[in-house]
Amino acid sequence: MKLLRLFLLAVFFVGFVRANAQTQMSDEAKTKLRQNVIKAQANKAKPINSVGSVNNGSYVTNGPVNNINEDDIYMGRKAEFLNNLTVSELPSDFPKYDKSYGLRYYNNLVDNYYGAHKNILQPRVKEKMERMYPSK
Repeated sequence: MKLLRLFLLAVFFVGFVRANAQTQMSDEAKTKLRQNVIKAQANKAKPINSVGSVNNGSYVTNGPVNNINEDDIYMGRKAEFLNNLTVSELPSDFPKYDKSYGLRYYNNLVDNYYGAHKNILQPRVKEKMERMYPSK
């Protein structure tokens, strides 16, 4: 009986040691994991603003959003808006920015304007707007 207990104890001990040995990472695997985490953090920090991409799920951008100027009536994005439209000057009824709006609310105003004035949108912007807001 003592021999059986000793044998079972040895089997459990060896199994426990093997299970823990398999879960430990090698130094090489740890450095690869660290590098992957660093790459992922670096990619996450980059703004996702390319020509014609959708940013914040709402409006079409044609450049980085870093050029925001809260003191400007168009938030410093007049060239971006003109690039999305077929006209040479922004219409008088184009939404003007107020500091109390915030970026998301102003983008929604611009989206609503684009939806109501599809006849002056560039074809690529018009297609994006129709995909984002399909007519019922």
